[in-house]
Amino acid sequence: MSENKRIVAVERQHYVFIPINVKERQPVNARVEDTADDYFCFGCYFSYLLYGTACYLVPRIREICACDFVEQFERYMTVISVTPCYLLPQIYKLILQLFVAEKSAIARIVKDISAGLVQIDNDIKTVLFAPADTAFNVSHSAFDDFAVICLDNIVIYRHTDVIKSHCRNLFNILFGYSYQKFNTEGMNAGNQDFINDSFLYNNLGAGNYNRPPVGSYASVSSLSSYFGRINYSWKEKYLLTATLRADGASNFAKGHQWGYFPSVSAGWRFSEEKFLSCLSSTILSNGKLRLSWGQTGNYNVGNGALDYYGADPWYGSQFGDSQHVGIYVSQLGNPNLTWETTTEFNIGLDLGFFNNRINLTAEYFQRTISDLLVSDKAIPHYNEVKSIAANIGSTQSNGVELTLNTQNIQTKQFTWSTDLTFSTYNDRWKERDPNWKPAAYQKEQDPIRGVFAYVADGLLQPGEEAPAHQPQLLPGQVKLKNINGDDKLDEEDMVLIGRNDPKFIFGFNNNFSYKNFDLNIYMYGQVGKIAGANSYYDAWGSYGNRIKLGQNVPISFKDAWSSDNQTSTRPSFIESSYGTGDLFLQKISFLRIRNITLGYTVPISKKICNRLRVYADVNNPCVWTNWKGQDPETDSNTNAYPNVTSFSIGVDISF
Repeated sequence: MSENKRIVAVERQHYVFIPINVKERQPVNARVEDTADDYFCFGCYFSYLLYGTACYLVPRIREICACDFVEQFERYMTVISVTPCYLLPQIYKLILQLFVAEKSAIARIVKDISAGLVQIDNDIKTVLFAPADTAFNVSHSAFDDFAVICLDNIVIYRHTDVIKSHCRNLFNILFGYSYQKFNTEGMNAGNQDFINDSFLYNNLGAGNYNRPPVGSYASVSSLSSYFGRINYSWKEKYLLTATLRADGASNFAKGHQWGYFPSVSAGWRFSEEKFLSCLSSTILSNGKLRLSWGQTGNYNVGNGALDYYGADPWYGSQFGDSQHVGIYVSQLGNPNLTWETTTEFNIGLDLGFFNNRINLTAEYFQRTISDLLVSDKAIPHYNEVKSIAANIGSTQSNGVELTLNTQNIQTKQFTWSTDLTFSTYNDRWKERDPNWKPAAYQKEQDPIRGVFAYVADGLLQPGEEAPAHQPQLLPGQVKLKNINGDDKLDEEDMVLIGRNDPKFIFGFNNNFSYKNFDLNIYMYGQVGKIAGANSYYDAWGSYGNRIKLGQNVPISFKDAWSSDNQTSTRPSFIESSYGTGDLFLQKISFLRIRNITLGYTVPISKKICNRLRVYADVNNPCVWTNWKGQDPETDSNTNAYPNVTSFSIGVDISF
């Protein structure tokens, strides 16, 4: 056997999970609604999902040369074909059951007043089991029961008054109140060292583990809201809407529980103006200018205002053979937590031409998020815990969104319509936390997802002198530029390479129909996203020499620089303490066909069913990209897995 195709050695102490039998049942859903008369409506919804999976426990590869003998190695990190089959029979099982129930009742008390009640129950059960003959030499099972109850009461008052005069005023008022309460309760238990596997997870007491894990938990939170809205329209040309919300959350301490969020919007349908009447009848069929300003709130930071205490043997004491549980502070509460507020300004233009055969929508927005909520702000190390929930700084973003819809062909037997979308946005910090300590390369208003790195300047070649700022550099390692010329490589030499956000995103959707056939093709893509340093192909080398550590690498590393491959642009396997800089970074663009669906509506008598349609669907058939890795969207780490291509056929029946 040649050197680059040698069989690898196996180390049994390290295992990875490789899915080999995944079964997923789509949710079983049922919805029932009944309108008793004009005053009452009742509804209920049920959903049940069972998910099961089994995995082989496959040994990790102890040593591997970057070779080309197994193509699948690039994707799965494990060379299944050269692993002895007697190491594969161990099975790992996981079962998840999810049950959702929603019950609702809406009653119209009098002509203009409605009241409603909605209750939602979620129940989740998970079971974990590994047989005793696995590599862990234990049998372990666990049970977890998770329940969430959401109770939502809504009372709404609506009043509409139309004055049939020359001005044609339309006035609408809505008031409402909502209350939601979330209760969470759960428990878990486990054991191991069973005599045999017959009990599975149904008799946890049969295990012989010293301290079988057992736990329980409970939490409660609530959200109360008052809201109102006023709509005004004059001749359907001038439109005005104003709203106000008052939201109270139990997550915050007294004095900070309530947030107030107003909004206002105005519209002008200028296509209805007399001075455009001649144009409207021939070319411009719709024209509307929109302006809006508003605020919304976010309280999703858990119960960060409260101190939490936990109990664990690690914080206890040992007396003889007895271990005692100790109490410790697991969370420091922040009583100054308050609502995160998003303030947005938007201006939009809607245009329709030639009886709305062509429709264009253009939007510009500017968004500011203030009092940003985070759950893990670092605090000085002399505290019992290392982080705390807090409000930090603010961000600002702006962008443009365009949507073009065209009815290209419309005949009795054939139609073709197209939707084209385009969007671009820019996110930046507006204000940092007062305790923020910037690195030398950072600025207060940097992009939120900015990419900073040293600038790579090729590989050091034999006989070439190492740069003064990289005195320990060896041939085959990456040279980095000393930006400030001080002969030292530090943070001041790092620069902003770009952003993890694309420069713009686009989508292209086409719908065709011919007689009873219909065809849909949807494509989308993005341009100019900076990525690559953590990709499946390159991160193996930029984060330590995994070959030296006896870990797997993709076959692309056979092109690494070496004494007999000095023309390579890929660094040597010998790890550099200076890193690789922006060597593996690049601007990624792609165009992907996301979905193609072909359907046929079967001519059938209405006595049998209202509609019968059969269809075939292919999801993610192809992508065009300048990225040479696995997938331009998902290739972000060494465990990356590409988007799956799937085929399906189905039948739609309505009665």
